[in-house]
Formats: sequence, structure tokens, C-alpha cells
Amino acid sequence: MIVPGCTIAAIWENGRYMLGSNSDNPWNTRTRVRFVEGNRWRFMGTELVCPDESLPWSNMVTRGINEKGIAFTFSYVDCSPKFYQGGIEFKDFGYHILGNFHSLKDIESYLRHEPVRVHGNFLFADSLGNLLISEIHPAKKHFEWNPNTPIIRTNHFMNLPFFNAEEITITCSILRYQSGMNVLNQETSKQGSEFLKFLLCNHHLKEQGAQWGGSTCNHGEEVGTVSSELLDPLNQEILYCFGPPCGEAKDLNGWGKYIPFKLYNWTEGVKTTVEGKIL
Repeated sequence: MIVPGCTIAAIWENGRYMLGSNSDNPWNTRTRVRFVEGNRWRFMGTELVCPDESLPWSNMVTRGINEKGIAFTFSYVDCSPKFYQGGIEFKDFGYHILGNFHSLKDIESYLRHEPVRVHGNFLFADSLGNLLISEIHPAKKHFEWNPNTPIIRTNHFMNLPFFNAEEITITCSILRYQSGMNVLNQETSKQGSEFLKFLLCNHHLKEQGAQWGGSTCNHGEEVGTVSSELLDPLNQEILYCFGPPCGEAKDLNGWGKYIPFKLYNWTEGVKTTVEGKIL
């Protein structure tokens, strides 16, 4: 089993944090845009479609926005099931968070006090201009609020004392983090969402790694960027790109551009296919 990858990021723009992500998966895995009438709130998100539906994250909404202006994205970090203490699983996490919560404080309280079987780096933003950075492990959790600098995370923890050297090596997690930090440390005139697009297209260290790519825009032999997303909680909009944002995937006819999907323009259901067709 190949674990999912992902690079996620957050940056301040015009009164709120914008979230960005590259969804890195085996080339036979895809994402699609789905709109959902949630338990309390409507939401839209990127749904992961795996060839094996028994995988823990198959059909998970891995990033999205609800009608109350709550947005989230995440990057997987591996964890042994021996740490599980019950609680929500990957398949249900996005549906639960986006369908039920309308404040980041409530999300933090829920994650602090309830057992969960999800694990990884999670970024939560709201339309009021707040960002909650969360490292989630069934045994321990770490939270930070409203950083002064842009944030980038890949597939290892920065603060929690859980470290899987084999996973980090296989997924090129540190290489991809260094690739993204190289962009963050550059002098650039690009700001906000345009900077996120620039970051997500980044190919620094592209040739490092074989099975996995070493750059933010992942071009590994077996695993790579199958979609890219920008999330705007203020305007309740997802900018979605099927395939890698650079548009250069060898065996994937990606869009090479971001298409906007606004929450109130759609009704419930799948809005893009796993082949990249807008329905």
C-alpha cells in the first residue's frame, strides 16, 4: 500500500488566509469536486477516489469549504493503529467537519477533547481571517493560531514527537518541504493566491526521488500530483486544477490551470469526473 502524500500551504491575502494544496497520490488515483448537503451546512470539496475502496482515505473529502466560511486542507502523516482510541475515521472526517462546524474554536475544542483516528497536518481557515494549524495524532495533538509568515507542510510532523523515517524517505517529505521553503525564501513580487499558484507549480528538487518526486509539484515515477487546489473561505470558492498545476504530467491529461467553483452556484452531487471532465 502506498500512503498518500500532499503539500499544503497557507498565506495571508486581503483580510483572510488562503489555503493551497497539491494532492499527491499513485497515478491510478484521482480526485473530483463534490458538492454536499451536509448535516447542518452545505459544503464543497475535493474527494479522493482510489482503485481500492477499502483504503482508509478512499472517498474522503480531503479539502473543502462550507457555507459558514470554514475551510480545511490536510497532508497525511503515517501512524500505527496501535495508537487508535476510537473516534472519527478518514472517510468521515471532511463530511463531519464541513457539515457540522461553523467556528475554528469549536473545531479546536472537538479535536482536543474527542478521540480521532485521523492523523496528519491539518490547516483550518475561516472567513474572519483566522488560521488554525493543527498536528493531529491519536495520542497527541499540537495547535497554533494565526502565524505571521506563510505556512507549508508536507508528510511529517514539525512539533509532535512521532517520526517514521521510512515513510519520510519513501514520500520524499523532507525534500518536498525543502523545495517549498526554497520558494518561500525567494524574493518575489507575487502575493496571495498568485504566490500560492507559483508555489504549487514549483519544481525545485524535481529530479530528487524515483518512486516519489522531490518537488512541490510532484512528478514521481509511481506517485505524483493528481490535482491542485486553492481554497478561499471568504468567497466560499475552490479553485481546482485537475492534474498537476504545471500541466506537464506524462500520462495524465491535466488542465494546467485553475477553474473556480463557487459554493452557491451548484447543487448537490459530483461536479468533475476522475477523467477531468466538468459535469
